[in-house]
Amino acid sequence: MATRYDPLSGRVITTPDASSGVAGVDAAITAAKKPVPVPTDPKKLAQFNVGQSAPTTATNNPNDRGIDTLYGPGGTFGTNVVDDSKKDDSKKPIIPVGDNQLTGDIPKGPSEITKDAFAALDDLFAQYNLSSLSGVFKQLMSEGYTATEALVKVKTDSSLNPTTGKAWNADYTLRFAGNAALVKNGKNAMSEAAYINLEDSMASTLQAYGHGTMLNKNRTDNEATMAQWIGNGWNATDFNDLINTAVTRVENADPQILKQMQIYYPELQKTDLISYMLNPKETLVGLKQKVATGEIGAAFQQQGLASGLTSMSDLAAYGTTQAQAITGASNIASVLPESSKLSNIYKETGINYDQEMGTQEFLKSNANAERKRKLLASAERGSFEGSAGNPILGSYTSMYSKKTNSAGQI
Repeated sequence: MATRYDPLSGRVITTPDASSGVAGVDAAITAAKKPVPVPTDPKKLAQFNVGQSAPTTATNNPNDRGIDTLYGPGGTFGTNVVDDSKKDDSKKPIIPVGDNQLTGDIPKGPSEITKDAFAALDDLFAQYNLSSLSGVFKQLMSEGYTATEALVKVKTDSSLNPTTGKAWNADYTLRFAGNAALVKNGKNAMSEAAYINLEDSMASTLQAYGHGTMLNKNRTDNEATMAQWIGNGWNATDFNDLINTAVTRVENADPQILKQMQIYYPELQKTDLISYMLNPKETLVGLKQKVATGEIGAAFQQQGLASGLTSMSDLAAYGTTQAQAITGASNIASVLPESSKLSNIYKETGINYDQEMGTQEFLKSNANAERKRKLLASAERGSFEGSAGNPILGSYTSMYSKKTNSAGQI
């Protein structure tokens, strides 16, 4: 909260700062309505007397339904408004109309609201880029609307405001555009306080990971950018998780990872990684899987292995980590040349040890794939040892030779 001494009114004025949130206006208004202490200093006393001689407005009406009803404890416009049905009618003023007497609710305009309270309202709306809404709000109250009625109108009424030439709710709807997208997508709208807190969190996250320039625009454009992210359903936790994934696992890692992702997902070549991932067609889990696909593909590329999208994304879906991919690709590359050669030599075994079988063995713990590779190695050992004159060890190869040459034999 920020405070200042107003020599004209003799009041200490308190206004909410950015950290106090939307609901902070209540504290500012309460402070503005406190009884004015008479200063003892002669100079301040003179200023105080001048302020007291200036036009003032009443502030202690028990039925005041003005600014105090603006925000609820959760920071949502109009959620904690006074229930008029529970007011004590005996305390309502008597307004004579001809020979009749009618009870009335006052104030219905700004005449019963302190200047300091309206100043607090102006400050708050300015902080959140809604200064025009402050003007519309005052206009409605001057026309006889209560604070509750004015709030409903500026939030929901799409009819034309003859004074401004645009819809009553135009400014509010534009400011919280992400809420409209959430509702359109079948999700609940956020309170104004939660919405603004999420904006602050997003901005802080981008700044922390060195991407603050994404919001290095004018305020309205920044809000429009974040409205798109909010409308896409990003919350503070997932947003931070996504940015961390993009920066630490791609941007600050092996450049080959980003290159592979651009090969796999051509649309990524048209934009930067963060922008691409913040406008998703899938969930955070799906986006992380894309990053994992790029990591695995880069590991295979570095070993000179084939790295098609289908096989790499299959490994990502299987849960293969980057570390596992690096180790596995290295193992596959070390055994594949010899095992492939032995597959061609010992076709009788029916074993075709290729990269896919190596992937099964070293990245999916397939015992059958391992057994086949070892069988080929045994065949090779048997052939080598048999050719050296050992009939027992050479029988393995002889068995395949008889099977191969049996055609035509009697």
